[in-house]
Amino acid sequence: MKQILIIQNNLSRQIAIAENRQLVDYDIDIIWSEILEDLSEEQRQETTILIKETNELLGRDNYISGFGGTNKTLLKYLNSSVDSIVVDNKTAQQDIIALLSEKMPQYVSLVTLYQEKTPLFKKYGVDKQVDNLGKENQEPIGNRMNTIQNVTESVIKTDMTEKATSSATSNRANHTHLMNKSHRSPIERGSGNSAMGLIVLFVVIAVLLFVFSGN
Repeated sequence: MKQILIIQNNLSRQIAIAENRQLVDYDIDIIWSEILEDLSEEQRQETTILIKETNELLGRDNYISGFGGTNKTLLKYLNSSVDSIVVDNKTAQQDIIALLSEKMPQYVSLVTLYQEKTPLFKKYGVDKQVDNLGKENQEPIGNRMNTIQNVTESVIKTDMTEKATSSATSNRANHTHLMNKSHRSPIERGSGNSAMGLIVLFVVIAVLLFVFSGN
């Protein structure tokens, strides 16, 4: 008996090919689109570049959204020997049905929604095998998940550093301006209001001339 098992949460979609409770293959897609939505436009652009670079290092396609890796694995193993395609997420189920309707409609009827409390991978006995697979790989599965945190933290930290630097530069500029202003002479400090000062000065002179001329 061969099953295709698919689990999904808000961070990833994982697919396990199981035959007689033995793991045949496994793949995972990070749901980058969910992460990118929480970033500013500037952070989103920078993170998108980092995602592509990370995927290249992992030897994976540059899927920013969608489920390229898991979809490829699904279609690769989907043949007459598969008994069922079990999915633990309703949104993922609908997505997979849409994919199969387009690519391999004869297998749509195999897709079922798993609703038991026991985790899907554990139910079919492949949970520990998936964990061991991650430990054996040179690029552990856990590292792929950590990439999410590392990438987003890097971008946000850079953004905060730039803002702090910009703020500090602005503060230093303001401080220098105030220091320079405090050391200027009264005439220099009053130059900012030179127009009004000249008007007042002309009025005072005119009044004095009028008074003295009257005497």
